[in-house]
Amino acid sequence: MSKIEPSALPSNNMSRGVSGRWVSLFSLAWLGLWMAQLTALQLLLPAQVAAGAGDGDWKQTLVRFGWINAISGLAAMVAYPLVGAMSDRYSTRFGRRRPWIAAGGIVNVAAMIALSSQTALTTICVLWSLSIVGFCAASSGLTSMICDQVPISQRGYVSGWIAIPQALGIVVGVSLAEGFTSTTTSGYLLLAAVTAGLIVPAVIWLPDHSAERNIITEKENSLRWSDLFNSVWISPRRYPDFGWALLSRALVNLSNALSTGLLLYFYTFDLRVDDPDALLQKTAVVYVLFAVVASISFGRLSDRIGRRRPFVLVAGLGQAASGILLAVSPSVETATVGACLLGAGTGAYFAVDQALSTQVLPNPADHGKDLGIMNIALILPQAFGPILGAAAISVFGDFPSLFMISGVTGIVGACIIYRVKGVR
Repeated sequence: MSKIEPSALPSNNMSRGVSGRWVSLFSLAWLGLWMAQLTALQLLLPAQVAAGAGDGDWKQTLVRFGWINAISGLAAMVAYPLVGAMSDRYSTRFGRRRPWIAAGGIVNVAAMIALSSQTALTTICVLWSLSIVGFCAASSGLTSMICDQVPISQRGYVSGWIAIPQALGIVVGVSLAEGFTSTTTSGYLLLAAVTAGLIVPAVIWLPDHSAERNIITEKENSLRWSDLFNSVWISPRRYPDFGWALLSRALVNLSNALSTGLLLYFYTFDLRVDDPDALLQKTAVVYVLFAVVASISFGRLSDRIGRRRPFVLVAGLGQAASGILLAVSPSVETATVGACLLGAGTGAYFAVDQALSTQVLPNPADHGKDLGIMNIALILPQAFGPILGAAAISVFGDFPSLFMISGVTGIVGACIIYRVKGVR
């Protein structure tokens, strides 16, 4: 393994955009990662936790599910910046980013296979945390490639191809699990196989320009662990744009997590529909359609006019509106309308916010690490959303209160983006 000279780092302003082939490989890898994480989170893991907990109050099952996700979130807090920092500083003959995509994919798939046969809650928690660490490693390598290879004028479009697989992943994953498997065990195994098949092409063929750059071997100057952990702190006073963008992302994603993380429980125990799994699949399809259109449209439009903040604001408010709608009038019909709002808001938000985030990073030499910190604001709300949602339901006694909290959180997060001054 070799250490990279600062002069060998990729420029922040690339003159040539990435090709359609590059985008295809990039988006397929993301589809595999999102499918594994979101399908397990929305469908397989809740069922597995409920089975492991045995008979009891559904709220207690919900709390156990929340704690498992919270613990996995702590693992993600360490994994994201650590992997990013390591990939910033060291390269192999295969590049800086691809080895981490490969390693993360292997860990994620292996954890899914191991999860398939577990019933003990402690073991489920450990293996789910391991799968999240794998997700973090692979996604860190992929997002860092945006800064390495994609010009600013193309980042909204390319970031949309992270959002589109996110939307498709849950629908495709749930459809596969519901249509071709009959147990949680077979669901995990099918997910593992499909995920591996989607990540491998990116590992083999996705260019990693850092492998082609001049590097020097400095074994004696290897990065110390103390330096690595100290570098995680980025002063919001010194880099206010980074701090505000991070806070905005955390709040908007928390709003999203509060709205979506407990949907299966909402359909089952509040709306009391006959087939909650079918309703989840239906609303997921609606969500995907709106997310895909919004991702492509707003990502490209943001690139074309050179503005990010207005799109982030409107998209964040759209997500918040879906929560408020369910709080005011919870029903199957409003759940469908809410899926439209949430899909459009999430698709547009993810595409444009990811592009904005790449433009507020403090140091070109630390893109991987800094994006890792920024990605904590993506994964941590998803991890802690269920336990916070369970706490809100325990305190207030109903789901509408949870959705109102989600809406208010999203409004605050969306408005904060205008504190970022260095990006229009």
